[in-house]
Amino acid sequence: TSEISSDLRLTMTPLFSTSKLIITANLVLHTTSDVITVRMYRQDTGGSLQMVNEPSGFASGTWHHGNVQAYANSDPIIQTTVQVIETAGSTTERFYSPYFAIGSGTAANNAYNAGSSYKSTSTMTVMEVAA
Repeated sequence: TSEISSDLRLTMTPLFSTSKLIITANLVLHTTSDVITVRMYRQDTGGSLQMVNEPSGFASGTWHHGNVQAYANSDPIIQTTVQVIETAGSTTERFYSPYFAIGSGTAANNAYNAGSSYKSTSTMTVMEVAA
C-alpha cells in the first residue's frame, strides 16, 4: 500500500470534537493490472496512521481490502470516488490521504503509466459538519 500522492494530503483541525467529517477523493488512476484498491488513511498529530471506515473483516496484509476497489479490463485508466465519513472525536490537527494497492504490476495517478500521456486531475476535499 502506497500513498497515492502527497499533493492529495489534506491537513485540517476540526472545530468541534462532535463534528462529522466527510472526506472525498475523486481520483484518476492507472494500473497495469485489472484491479486497484483505494484506502483512506488519517494520521493525527503525534499519532499513528490508521484507515478510516475500515471494512468488517479487514486484513491489513492483503492488497484487495479497502474502502473501494475499481475493476476494469487489463491496463485501464480508472476514475473512482472514495468517500468516508467519521466523527472528529477531538480537535487535534490531522491529515487525510488516499493510498492505493494492487496485486501485481504498477499503478499511477493522473497519467497513463506515470508518463506524459492522458494527463488528468485528482482532487481531495474535506467538509466539517457541526453536530
